Amino acid sequence: MSRLGRRHLLKTGALAGVLAASGMPASARPRRGGTLRLGLSDARPTDTWDACTHAGSFMATLAHGAVFDCLTEVTASGQLAGELALRWEASDDARIWTFHLRAGVKFHNGRPFGARDVIASYKRHLDPTRPSQARDLVGDIARMSRSGDHLVRFHLKAPNPDFPFRTADRHLIIYPHTETEAAISQGIGTGLYRVQSFDPGHRATLIRVASHYRDGKAGWFERIEAVALSDANERAQALAFGRVDAIDQLDPARVQAVSATARMKVLSTRGNQYLVLRPVAKPGFADPVVREALRAALDRAGLVAAALHGHGAPAFDHPFGPANTYSVAHSVAHPADPERARFMLENGSRSARSLTLAITPSVGPAGHGLAHAIQDQASIAGIEITLVEDIAEADMLLDRSPGRPSEDWLLAAPDVSLSDDLVQVAKRARALSGTERATLYGQMQAAMADDGLDLIPVYADFLDAVSTRLAHGPEVGTLDNLDSGRICERWWFA
Repeated sequence: MSRLGRRHLLKTGALAGVLAASGMPASARPRRGGTLRLGLSDARPTDTWDACTHAGSFMATLAHGAVFDCLTEVTASGQLAGELALRWEASDDARIWTFHLRAGVKFHNGRPFGARDVIASYKRHLDPTRPSQARDLVGDIARMSRSGDHLVRFHLKAPNPDFPFRTADRHLIIYPHTETEAAISQGIGTGLYRVQSFDPGHRATLIRVASHYRDGKAGWFERIEAVALSDANERAQALAFGRVDAIDQLDPARVQAVSATARMKVLSTRGNQYLVLRPVAKPGFADPVVREALRAALDRAGLVAAALHGHGAPAFDHPFGPANTYSVAHSVAHPADPERARFMLENGSRSARSLTLAITPSVGPAGHGLAHAIQDQASIAGIEITLVEDIAEADMLLDRSPGRPSEDWLLAAPDVSLSDDLVQVAKRARALSGTERATLYGQMQAAMADDGLDLIPVYADFLDAVSTRLAHGPEVGTLDNLDSGRICERWWFA
């Protein structure tokens, strides 16, 4: 994943006017037409178009990737481009950010988009009475102001040269400010597709809008039909029998079989996604002796081979991923040493030899394979791990995070655990660049690897499967499954 230089981003946001919003070069020749049928995981009966609570592929792919827009977008090539924002610039100290908005954009109900909509949408995440997955991302906003309908200023509490990257987060979609609740209920956005029908937890149908500011650049399908398929085997069978054109979260164990089928192909994308063991409010895994022993027990390359079938890479207990600019995973590696793990447990008077582990649904089809591989490796070191269904009974959780494309965005994400000291280091690093910033991020990675509460053993590739009838540009996004959740906008039928 490439990344704009901080100085270039700070001064002009010029890429917004150079690349198409899709990141697609002029040489690509997509064709418009047809119905894209998706089989997606993570749908829930409680789903709504309220992005504050979006956590799974189903709503992210349809909301952020089709029905709604953000101010900015991370393109398939990993660069930052404008979506509802044309361009942006910062004050000299990067404390005040000015975003110039697109004129002539309309919501699906015909109401014009403007600065008030941006401010109202961001205020929803700042409201402490409302749950939001993006509160930490916008928490540094001291106030917002506007000048006319097409200019918004964000006044930050502290300098942040990377602030525009945060505005691409999938939770920060824009609603009409006078009809926010109706927009959440009905799915009224500014995206390429409008909602025709929506049955939460089951299915949704979207229709291409007649005229859009991205015409000729994105939005090649006339219709999107998404069906909720929670089981990985069910998703794979639906694709094999031609009932859908693309599925997310392919089981790593099925990659070889799908690859051998002429009508299907595997989309394996290396990004920053990682699988993580998190402590629960029970004493076992919270004991630093136990955590250190488990770190020593794990053969991370062996976990990648056994559980991910090679579709990933060893990780070393910090969330900075392979595609992050300042990742220095090689310098803080924990070699597998089960004898050392056994010695620590035998000499730790308070340490437990038995742990319970629960798997969150978001981990996907690789979860049980990874859990069993961790069980096997831990047992060699004398640590007994028992799988449980009830999270309340678990010492630790096996969870998933997609990672983030920029370090500042990553460290503000709700799924990253930072001590108070590391929060301060992250704030200092945010205002720096070059070697000074790299040094602080390197220190953070070493501290998280040695003393962090989370244990991150592997990075996992995003695995999807698609029909060979589908085509896309020269690159595929690495932020999440299915081209960073943008398959509806970026792909077409060949």
